[in-house]
Amino acid sequence: MIFRTAPKKKSDFLILSDVLLKYRGPGGNVIIPDGVRRIGKRAFERSSLTSLTIPESVSSIGDSAFSDCQSLVSLTIPGSVTSIGKSAFSECQSLVSLTIHDGVTSIGSYAFERCERLSTLTIPGSVTSIENSAFSWCQSLSALTIPDGVTSIGESAFYFCKSLTSLTIPESVTSIGSNAFAGCRSLTGLTIPESVTSIGSFAFEGCGSLTGLTIQGSVDSIGVAAFKGCRSLSSLVIHGSVPESLEDQFRGCRSLSSLSLSDSAVSVTRFMTFPPYVRCHTPAAADCVPSPVYLGGSPGGLKEETLRKAARGFIYAQETGVREISRWKQDYLDYIRGHIGPFLEEAETDRQVLLFLVREELLDKDEADRFLDLYADSDDLVIRAALLDYRRRKFGQGGPDDLSL
Repeated sequence: MIFRTAPKKKSDFLILSDVLLKYRGPGGNVIIPDGVRRIGKRAFERSSLTSLTIPESVSSIGDSAFSDCQSLVSLTIPGSVTSIGKSAFSECQSLVSLTIHDGVTSIGSYAFERCERLSTLTIPGSVTSIENSAFSWCQSLSALTIPDGVTSIGESAFYFCKSLTSLTIPESVTSIGSNAFAGCRSLTGLTIPESVTSIGSFAFEGCGSLTGLTIQGSVDSIGVAAFKGCRSLSSLVIHGSVPESLEDQFRGCRSLSSLSLSDSAVSVTRFMTFPPYVRCHTPAAADCVPSPVYLGGSPGGLKEETLRKAARGFIYAQETGVREISRWKQDYLDYIRGHIGPFLEEAETDRQVLLFLVREELLDKDEADRFLDLYADSDDLVIRAALLDYRRRKFGQGGPDDLSL
């Protein structure tokens, strides 16, 4: 008689020492065994688990440990865990609720990227850094409080969290990375605390519902297009100093109508490069600095670089119908006439500048002919008609026989 031993049942977990290297089970409700201290890289990647219990023995979760676990609905990370690795829970697209207990100090890059149904999030006070893209594309996240203790918010940390309506940034934060909150188009109000000294490029680009912005302290650097396209932003309050130029940082903020400067050290001329469509409805108010051409001072006292930008703002103000300015109009016209070269170059690619030069009769015959040739094959009938009319009025020539519309 031959006796056969039953094959040993294969464990759902491959564990070496105290490291869980691989989960090999069927999914569903998974309880990680007590004694596991570390969950290794890609240990549960693409598993079919629906719920997960992490024991208090676990201190670290490795890179991509639970990435692409499409059926995981809720998650609690115990206080014993101190670090969450890169992409640890990325693309867990069914994850709705996430609780991270005190103990975690860093949330790695892409840790919860594309957890698109994540609606509630509690970040513990033990966290000191939120790395790049940690919660990017969490499109259902509606409210966020970043705890005291966080000093840096990484690049694209909350990129395109399009449902985020409220955001609290604590006094501990010193830097906000590029694209950190770009595309958070439901965000309505924002206060940047005094502790923040740098705001990265495109940090809040496309926050189209943002109506009010307060910068509490002095910011050493505001990156290019940091608030670009915040088209609903109407009120900007700055309590400290700001970088010299803010030309590109607020481009596309077409509703900005009130600018309040609480620090007397902030120079009015620093805002000369604001986009020309910035308006001030109460220009007499002491705390309101109007857009470039509405300033209560002669352009003659400005430095050359600032004056050129202010003159360009003046052109746009005239041509976009924001407001007709007469007090310093002749000064700007004289400056443009005396420095026509750069404005002619801009007119080659900027129709507003060209229309202004035509309207104010600043083109000579050769220049008018050159622009007519440039627009000979253009579908822009407004430009072509304006040039034809100008040449006819100014030089007694030009008409349908010369250039058909």
